[in-house]
Amino acid sequence: MGYYSKVIIGVKEGDLSNEFDDILKKHDFRPKKSNDYLKIDDVDGMKTYTFDYIKWYDNDDWCKEIMDYLHEASEDNDNAFCVAVGEDGTTHSEIGVHWDYVNRIIDIELTHKRHD
Repeated sequence: MGYYSKVIIGVKEGDLSNEFDDILKKHDFRPKKSNDYLKIDDVDGMKTYTFDYIKWYDNDDWCKEIMDYLHEASEDNDNAFCVAVGEDGTTHSEIGVHWDYVNRIIDIELTHKRHD
């Protein structure tokens, strides 16, 4: 995509999530339990990663490596998922069975701009 997105990723806890953590660290995303741009949680055996506001470029090396890993992991028993919603409300980067873990709600907000 190339604009700011909210991205939610889930990877089965254990070896798969440890491998995924290594990919994130390689690209300077330091997984912690709480962070300004990356929140990590555990939901029903899935380690979930939420990027609230990130430039998600499918062609960038870091993004491609993440997406390739998720595609491969999701092929076997739904071990991974990804869903992203861009700032324009468009859903993109859908991988795996995310609807078991993610409620997709697209909302709008009124921006108060000063008109002189």
